[in-house]
Amino acid sequence: VKFMGWEETYLAHICRRRATELTHLRTYRIAINVVVQIGRASPIISILCTVLVLVLTSPDRFRADVVLPIISLFQALRVPFIMLPMVFQILIAIQVAASRISA
Repeated sequence: VKFMGWEETYLAHICRRRATELTHLRTYRIAINVVVQIGRASPIISILCTVLVLVLTSPDRFRADVVLPIISLFQALRVPFIMLPMVFQILIAIQVAASRISA
């Protein structure tokens, strides 16, 4: 009778669990990267959408004295636009941590 005959089975179980964990971690990191990139792109997308709506609704108002303050305003709001997706990510992480603590 081999002493500690369960080692190989236990090691295989740990390897399977670790592979599952790594899959979840990879998915989580990809989701974080997507959120960060959306946050970085949102100021540019919002400026483009605003100017496009301005052009489509009233082409006579598409002048530099109207468009440049719009661009300036959105540049001032750039950091909050970037931070907003990260805030959602942090809130979800807090919720998960709180549920783990209370469980």
